[in-house]
Amino acid sequence: MVVKHCIKLKEIIMKKIALATILAAASIVASAQVSVSGAVRTFADRTTTGGATVDSMVNDSSRIAFSATEKLANGATVRAVLDTAVAATDPTTGASTQIGNRQSTIGVSAAGATVQLGRNLNSYFLAIANTDAFTTDYGTIAGDVHNIRTVRSGSAAFASYTAGPVTVAVDRTFADTATDTTTYSVVGKLGPVTGTASQYQAGSEKSMLLAAQASYAGVALTVSHGTSSGAAGDKVSNLLGASMKLGSTPVTVKGSYGVATGSVVAYNLGADYALSKRTGISAAYRNVDAATDVKSFGVGLTHSF
Repeated sequence: MVVKHCIKLKEIIMKKIALATILAAASIVASAQVSVSGAVRTFADRTTTGGATVDSMVNDSSRIAFSATEKLANGATVRAVLDTAVAATDPTTGASTQIGNRQSTIGVSAAGATVQLGRNLNSYFLAIANTDAFTTDYGTIAGDVHNIRTVRSGSAAFASYTAGPVTVAVDRTFADTATDTTTYSVVGKLGPVTGTASQYQAGSEKSMLLAAQASYAGVALTVSHGTSSGAAGDKVSNLLGASMKLGSTPVTVKGSYGVATGSVVAYNLGADYALSKRTGISAAYRNVDAATDVKSFGVGLTHSF
């Protein structure tokens, strides 16, 4: 009898310890305000370059990110982010995973101003991505038309300030070289129209982008004009894009057309089918007429979490 009571008491104590451990862990997570997000996005692709055709699986920006925030007493917020690319098609091939290779920043935000230190997308690339009908995802021709320069800046400071409908951003790398990169952007909104001006500069390499986008009744139109100068010579580029949600259906169609110095003519067409708020099927066709002609078609599946 005594043994049975001892066993029962031990079970009660173990259950209470387990419950206390769970509550303690939940309390730590809640106080730290840690969140996990990401996406898995994979396409079956057929690309013809010149006369050669290659079939492959394409990993399109699959990632996992951890972020932590803390509210300070003065109304400011501290935020740290580690965003890592995932080789979703086959993680056993290629280079080893580098934690935070997409974004690794710590920053403070207060009263419309934000300052971040580390590695992140720079404002010049964001100006291109945000005014591209394909948001520089699979099937985009933005990189064939405009001079993207760089996607991310590392060892950099990122500062932005928002006042009403206007946001100003300045990013600068700190590599202690003559080619440290500085990017600027100004984004303003007036009614359904958003205008963007951005500049990239690294030594004698310079690029400028002017863009506008407007949305009305499910239709979004974008137009962008770019100029570049530097060691590769001068370049002028123009890109037009549009996307439209088909009524009450879960289908969105999109396309764009661009031309650039060097006899570059490109266009693409695509469609997205939303299976849910987080899951969708996409298809895209891309055609680039340049020194080497490129044609590609792919169908893929995306899930965000």
